[in-house]
Amino acid sequence: MHAKFRHGTQNFELRGSCTQRTCVPRKKTHAQSVATTIFNQGKFEEAEGLYRRLLESREKLLGPDNSDTLAALSDLANTILNQGKFEEAEGLYRRLLDSQEKLMGPDNGDTLAALQSMAATIFKQGKFEEAEGLYRRLLECREKLLGPDNSDTLAALSNLAKTIFMQGKFEEVEGLYRRLLESRKKLLGPDNSDTLDALGNLANAILQQGRFGEAEGLYRHHLECREKLLGPDNRDTLTALSHFANAIFKQGRFEEAEGLYHRLLKSREKLLGPDNSDTLDALDNLANAILQQGRFGEAEGLYRHHLECREKLLGPDNRDTLAALSHFANAIFKQGRFEEAEGLYHRLLKSREKLLGPDNSDTLAALQSMAPTIFMQGKFDEAEGLYRRLLESREKFLGPDNNDTLTALTYLANAIFNQGRFEEAEGLYRHLLECREKLLGPDHSDTLAALQSLAVTVFNQGKFEEAEGLYHRLLESQEKLLVSDNSYILTVLNNLANTIFMQGKFEEVERLYHRLLKSRENLLSPANSDTLAALQFLAATILMQGRFEEAEWLYRRLLESREKLLGPDNSDTLAALQSVAATIFKQGKFEEAEGLYRRLLESREKLLGPDNSDTLAALQSLAAAIFNQGKFEEAEGLYLRLLEAQEKILGVNHPTSLKNRKILLFIANKRGG
Repeated sequence: MHAKFRHGTQNFELRGSCTQRTCVPRKKTHAQSVATTIFNQGKFEEAEGLYRRLLESREKLLGPDNSDTLAALSDLANTILNQGKFEEAEGLYRRLLDSQEKLMGPDNGDTLAALQSMAATIFKQGKFEEAEGLYRRLLECREKLLGPDNSDTLAALSNLAKTIFMQGKFEEVEGLYRRLLESRKKLLGPDNSDTLDALGNLANAILQQGRFGEAEGLYRHHLECREKLLGPDNRDTLTALSHFANAIFKQGRFEEAEGLYHRLLKSREKLLGPDNSDTLDALDNLANAILQQGRFGEAEGLYRHHLECREKLLGPDNRDTLAALSHFANAIFKQGRFEEAEGLYHRLLKSREKLLGPDNSDTLAALQSMAPTIFMQGKFDEAEGLYRRLLESREKFLGPDNNDTLTALTYLANAIFNQGRFEEAEGLYRHLLECREKLLGPDHSDTLAALQSLAVTVFNQGKFEEAEGLYHRLLESQEKLLVSDNSYILTVLNNLANTIFMQGKFEEVERLYHRLLKSRENLLSPANSDTLAALQFLAATILMQGRFEEAEWLYRRLLESREKLLGPDNSDTLAALQSVAATIFKQGKFEEAEGLYRRLLESREKLLGPDNSDTLAALQSLAAAIFNQGKFEEAEGLYLRLLEAQEKILGVNHPTSLKNRKILLFIANKRGG
């Protein structure tokens, strides 16, 4: 989740023409004066009717290309633009521009004013590439006519830069804003409002390239200038404060950002009121900073308030309301309330589908957010369906190799893996790995994540030799990129060791477990659960090589640690107790093993019941220890109890039941003989 980011001001610089009209008539008529008065009162719909009548009269009396007719056309276009009817306004401005070019030439001031108005109208429709071409033409003409540092030339440069910014060409726009800043410093001085706008926009371009520290320095200077000139609570000062806080947030300094957002929120509440859109943006960003510090419950409260305000002011299906809903749902998800989060994301998805269409990027973001809530509830089949839809949409609109497409492919493969369809998941992970290697290189973190997923999938199919090769490659890459005791490297080392263990290469794997144990002791502590897991695997490896006394010592150490950490009856403690007993049994110390197995049996009967499979395994081991001491009468009683339970659970013809019946027959013969 990111802090909300707004690119400077959304206003256009309209120097070189009147904001009300593009062409100035020779003399205002009464009808025109009335229309202008109504326009200036903001009654645009009423003014539109008057300007339409005026235009029709002038077209009829003076012809379509007369300057007064074109002035009326300009006024009508401006009025329609101010009502947000951009497409209709664009058509009028195109007609105006064509007529001005024909009458006055391409470099005339009125022609350039019409060009500027049309470019602004096209920008407002989101047609940034087309708007860029018009602004480039406007800039070239103004540079030629007025010089590079004229205020109207710089206004054209500023508008061109905004258009390029909106296309995400941040490196190119940085150069334009640097030129604009230097020219405005020279022309207007370093503390002029337009100069500071250029400084803020330059910082925006640098921030978007990920150079957060550099952007922070510019934002800090921008904020200091605004505070000095306008005071701490001026709207422009608070916008500068918001951008500065965003730069701090982007660098992961969430506590510091929280303080800045808190100041911003209080100032905006005082200046603009609690329900103002800018105030609510500050509230949202404060919640983001708190969420990133892991204070999910506190963030939830702020997001809930933010959502309620947006719903009240804008309605439930407004885009800003839905963004607030998304953030609120995320806070619920972070607290592990997956079912509740699913309901919120489902509402978000349905609203965005209705408002924006099924393939809009925001709709797909809602789909991507909802799917994990279903996945985390173990509904992998349902999650798979959502991820398939997400993948198909992203392949269609972004292409098969786009990063977002490959992220969707990852999620789909995970859903299939968790349903136990390892072979199918393997094919997807192989394709994912190939794409990541091609696009990002063999050592990129996303490539290595795909490699790890493939290795796990291959391992789960019992293809241990192939999995070993993949884990070796993964370990080599990670050791090259990270320090040797990094927790991620130790996870890979653990998986590699397990893979080698499964192939019975115990001497080789022993070295790896020794390294793993030592590293985890240093990194995590001797009593950490991951450290004890490494100790357990090392003991098992040594046991498999027949070094029972050494294995016994390691298992005793494991048992002592788990008893101290988890208590005597914890399942992991009892597993360690069973390993100690088994190791002692293998050394022929049956009497000592008997005592341990009695303790194990009592604990499992108490915790799991008499017929649980782990309880019966303990009973079987105890019976064997007693049998091997020649105490056949007692052993017979245990085996009879064991056989009765096994025949009930497994059946009379199960191999385990048959084996124990043979033991009982042997005991009967011994006792009878």
